Amino acid sequence: MITSKMRIHSLWLQALLAIALAFNAMSAQAVTQNDPGKMVQELSDMLIAKVSEQRAELQESPEKVMQFAKDNVLPYVAEDKMARFAMGVHWRSATEKQRVEFTDAFINNLIRSYSSNFLKFEVVSASVDQVTEPKPGRAEISSTVKLSDGQALQLVYRAFQDKDSGKWLLYDFTFNNISTLVSFRNVYGGMIDRQGVDAVIQELRSRDATADASSQ
Repeated sequence: MITSKMRIHSLWLQALLAIALAFNAMSAQAVTQNDPGKMVQELSDMLIAKVSEQRAELQESPEKVMQFAKDNVLPYVAEDKMARFAMGVHWRSATEKQRVEFTDAFINNLIRSYSSNFLKFEVVSASVDQVTEPKPGRAEISSTVKLSDGQALQLVYRAFQDKDSGKWLLYDFTFNNISTLVSFRNVYGGMIDRQGVDAVIQELRSRDATADASSQ
């Protein structure tokens, strides 16, 4: 049974995969990353066509979706920022090695955990309704996403502008006032409290190893 929490996270991953699918379709064009609203809108507009074209192929194996996400989604995601937020206060005391290893394990596990669910939700349209910048270099993009069953979901993406490249990157997703990153912090922060950083990294790696073995 798909829980409401799985649904939220799956929709979040689908929103991110929209970027990947759109990027694949726009190989001869530049993807707008100097404007957060345009970035989300342009990429979302291409989701329906690309998913329709590739749905059968992607449904053949979760590994295809996962590799697709790794190759195409992650360039548009602020991985370090997400991992840092998920670790919470533990990020400050973690060594550089632990930070790198946790980020890799966290992102890899996140993609694997939800890649098999995103195709279950069929988006028929998406539109950016409003873009606000609470402070320079930070943006909140409100969007309405309509599903094939008639539901209209109000989603909010959070993005920040990389100081070096000037490009906007996504780092959070909110649905019904529930922040994905806050949920992650509650989960992983508690795990680190109980087990320590190294043990949590190992547990995430073990989950991936188990998933790899079961898919073979």
